[in-house]
Amino acid sequence: MSLKLRIISRLDIKGPNLVKGINFEGLRVLGDPKIFAKYYYENGVDEIIYQDTVASLYGRNTLE
Repeated sequence: MSLKLRIISRLDIKGPNLVKGINFEGLRVLGDPKIFAKYYYENGVDEIIYQDTVASLYGRNTLE
């Protein structure tokens, strides 16, 4: 019996940009999250997690 490998991608969002943390010291802007989500979808990613990194700071509910 073999298990299927699942690939899960997480997109960290700050404002309108996709960001990546740098050694717990800052963030690097990567670009438009739609482009990355489309790329992952087209390449067979099983799940995409969209995480607003500053939602709680500004009191936003990302589920609405």
